[in-house]
Amino acid sequence: MPDPHITRLLYVAKLLLVVGALAAALAIGAYVLVFAPASGYSLSTSDSTWSNFGSYVGGVLGPVFAFLAFIAVLVTVWLQAKQLEHAKRQAQLEELQRVVAAVSKIIDDLLAQPAGSAGAASSPQNPERTVFTVLSAAGTAALASTPDYIVSASNNTLVRSAKDSLLLQSSSLVIELHQLVWCLTEYEREGGSLTVAKFYKSRYNAVVCWLDSIGLASSSERVQEYFRPKEFRQFLVPGE
Repeated sequence: MPDPHITRLLYVAKLLLVVGALAAALAIGAYVLVFAPASGYSLSTSDSTWSNFGSYVGGVLGPVFAFLAFIAVLVTVWLQAKQLEHAKRQAQLEELQRVVAAVSKIIDDLLAQPAGSAGAASSPQNPERTVFTVLSAAGTAALASTPDYIVSASNNTLVRSAKDSLLLQSSSLVIELHQLVWCLTEYEREGGSLTVAKFYKSRYNAVVCWLDSIGLASSSERVQEYFRPKEFRQFLVPGE
């Protein structure tokens, strides 16, 4: 895709050339219209006549071309300023993308930790019992709606156990999600790709919904407003 600033510069250059050509045509045409009939529409061999014509052209077109050149300089300076602003914005967007990727990596690492109040320092008997697996199981159980009393009691027990085991890690997780939302909001505000923002939002929609369903995501209003977990629950409810 061509640079829009270069396209504008080319457009202005063409416009100035057209204006200059029209001004020259009008000036010369007016001179010919006035003086050509008297000379029988023939070229003069007199030096003074050509000198007068040169003075006329220079006096009429000189200021016009000088003005057009001044406009061209102003437009060039303006476009250069726009290019610098665009380059600065692109650099800021790239930096925000790097920060978003770094925060996303922290979130992924937290989700991959062994579940337990001590975080990664714990040594559970089941090495596959990560924060993500416990959270997904507890979140699914919290979202499940069943008339069976025994199943419902089992789900409630699972949710309470998960809340106890994820208490410290969920706090860190919500903090990082809060930072992610801030970065994505700034990224979108600066004109970043909505596709990138949607990718990260869809990546953690389920995680936020599970955290919210077991009561571990209510502390961050920013996370709630951005992910809207209560609206997303319909996609995670078992059997729907």
